[in-house]
Amino acid sequence: MESWYWALKYGSVLLGYFFLMFLWPMVVFGGHLKKKSFTYRFGFCVTVQPVIVNTVVLSLGHFHVLNRRLVAGLFYGVFALVFIYKAVQFIVRMIREALRERKNIVFLAGKKAKECIWSFSVRIQPRLLEYVVLGLVVLSGVLYFSYGSSQLHGYGCGDLSLQHSWIYDLIQGNIFSDGVYPKAMHCFAYCLNALFGIQVYSILLYLQCVHVAVFLISAYCLLKEVFYWKYTPVLVLALYLMLDAAGAGMIYGMARLQWTLPLEFGLYTQFLCALFLVRYLRKGHVFVRIAGRKKKELRYGLDSNLLLFMMSLAASAAIHYYAAIMAFLLCISFAVFEWKKFFNRERLVPLCCAALCGILVAVTPMAGGVASGIPLHYSLQWDISTMDGEIAREELRNEQEMQKSEAGQEEKAEQEGSQNIFQLIWEKLSGIYRYGYARLYGEGRANCILILTGAAVCLEVIYRRRNKHSGGVNAGYAPLILTSILFISTYSMPYVGLADLISGSRSCSSGNMMVLAVAWIPFDAFFAQAVGSRKDVVQQRVLALSAAGIYLAVFLTGSYRGFLFYAFTRYDSAVTVTNSIIEAFPQNNFLIVSPTDELYQVIEYGWHEELVAFVQNCEKEDYTVAPEYVFIYVEKKPFLYAQPYFFKGPFWLGREKKYIEEYVKYSEYRKMDPGYNGEFIVSAASSEEAKKNVEDNINLWELYLDLENRVIVESKAYEWCRQFMALHPDDMKIYYEDEDFICYYFMQDVDTPYQLGVNK
Repeated sequence: MESWYWALKYGSVLLGYFFLMFLWPMVVFGGHLKKKSFTYRFGFCVTVQPVIVNTVVLSLGHFHVLNRRLVAGLFYGVFALVFIYKAVQFIVRMIREALRERKNIVFLAGKKAKECIWSFSVRIQPRLLEYVVLGLVVLSGVLYFSYGSSQLHGYGCGDLSLQHSWIYDLIQGNIFSDGVYPKAMHCFAYCLNALFGIQVYSILLYLQCVHVAVFLISAYCLLKEVFYWKYTPVLVLALYLMLDAAGAGMIYGMARLQWTLPLEFGLYTQFLCALFLVRYLRKGHVFVRIAGRKKKELRYGLDSNLLLFMMSLAASAAIHYYAAIMAFLLCISFAVFEWKKFFNRERLVPLCCAALCGILVAVTPMAGGVASGIPLHYSLQWDISTMDGEIAREELRNEQEMQKSEAGQEEKAEQEGSQNIFQLIWEKLSGIYRYGYARLYGEGRANCILILTGAAVCLEVIYRRRNKHSGGVNAGYAPLILTSILFISTYSMPYVGLADLISGSRSCSSGNMMVLAVAWIPFDAFFAQAVGSRKDVVQQRVLALSAAGIYLAVFLTGSYRGFLFYAFTRYDSAVTVTNSIIEAFPQNNFLIVSPTDELYQVIEYGWHEELVAFVQNCEKEDYTVAPEYVFIYVEKKPFLYAQPYFFKGPFWLGREKKYIEEYVKYSEYRKMDPGYNGEFIVSAASSEEAKKNVEDNINLWELYLDLENRVIVESKAYEWCRQFMALHPDDMKIYYEDEDFICYYFMQDVDTPYQLGVNK
């Protein structure tokens, strides 16, 4: 029964996401999208819609009229008006045709529907097998990244609590209550809540699991413009999803694709920025002005591809500034090989205007917040402070202290002091290899990738010399190769003494796609020559067999992906109990006493009090709480907060414990305990621990992070509950209990609440 409950929540997020992201713009902008390609329609929906949602929500907030009813009325109203208008147009057209042909209107409507289905099937049929294979690959990715949310129903990352608080602030009408920050993802989640009444908790739990399909399809669309064999992008996606992640940074980057975080929500925009930029550089639109008998051509003016480049850039900046930085690097990789077209005046001026407009659309709502006196959010300031790379270098020094002797480090320091300019350059280049390729992929796989990259460079040189280009945006592989090198260089820059443009492993999930795409270039050249000239039916069969071959190859060679992890923040039983309370008890008539993480699940339905505050207040004789129903959550086995919890599951979806050893090698928990091996860390609540005191002068969040303090607080709460139960055996009950977690509850008269100070 519980699994059906969560499946229903997942389905509601999926359907709401489909309506808001795709159906709404397809209907409202149907006239513009009519007769457009599938790629254009997809790009339009996933770039224009987040910008519209962000602009509408933040604009209403600036005018202090933001509320869910108004937002729902606007989106439903526009959708209904356009839909009704088009429906009336269709009915009038059918009536006229029926009168003209003297036939039944129902018959004509059925005939029109058959024509539409036939037209769609004719359009799809030539590439049906490709779409089937692509659909299966993307579906496997969605299942893989959704699997964790079926095992643990708590937030898989502590940052999600902050994202939830910002969405709740939007519900209260406050757009920048915690400081100015890109809010497009939060506005999108807010609209899902406003339009469909979906719990914010469920939205954050499942939104990225669904949205990851957009990330995969966007990468597919870009790669289709690069490779010579048109079916290679599907194989790159298959390899990306099936091959295991070798380095700890890559494992963490892939795990982030499960969590509904702003950056991961916006990663797809970098692919679409590059896609529509290079399409614009390739084609451009030709306007023809007729003056008398002469035609004057205005070449390379604003066109549909430039429009979507502008909206992709706007979406990236509105969702997360790291996504905008990645989009810039990716676009540079493609534009540099078409610099003549790029710096052509007829192209450059519209392009610059479009880029400027895109940035203005994204930052204007945030600029309004700054202009009204709201400071930037502290996380923006933190991210800016990390750009000097010192934090990453400090982490590297800590790792080296665990792996090398002190004498060896001093010897290395002396060597570095006597380096000349050529040695310094070599040190930087070798550092990019050590801290880029080798760190992310391991030395064996890194060497293999470098060999394949070298082969790709040779193929590019050969193709350019012979001028035998059968397609591709920039007539070659060079942009893709440069992209992969930029990714590796950007990741390793702080470790070799340079700036840290994108903090940590946040670029790994998308950068890995580009690296594997480059490694696949020699195979693309082979397929282009071997089967590229054959019939589409033959090529699609080769595609299906190759995709199956990739799956079998990585599985049989032991390179099959492992299961990812969540940062463990709550026992699953606590999530289940909270849902049960929300469903069974009157809204805003119950109080849950627990650590902070329950707050965000219950915030829209009831009251919450921090466990540590409750424990401290219970030392006062006259302490009372107001709600009628009071629930106290106690961890009988307090756990180390946010420790990695690797999933278990069927062999065909992933391999168990494959990533644990590599990930914990660089884990912060190993720095605290050199013997840490990835096992789940728990302690036990006891009467002895309840006698101890919690550290003073520590903020609430840090208290729960520290296992020793967490054990003391949980032990004090456990001891209080048993004492209170002894005093009031008829009123204090156990609502739920298992070996790890217990929930007590009591009901009180709100006019004469219980005195809770049992320790006095």
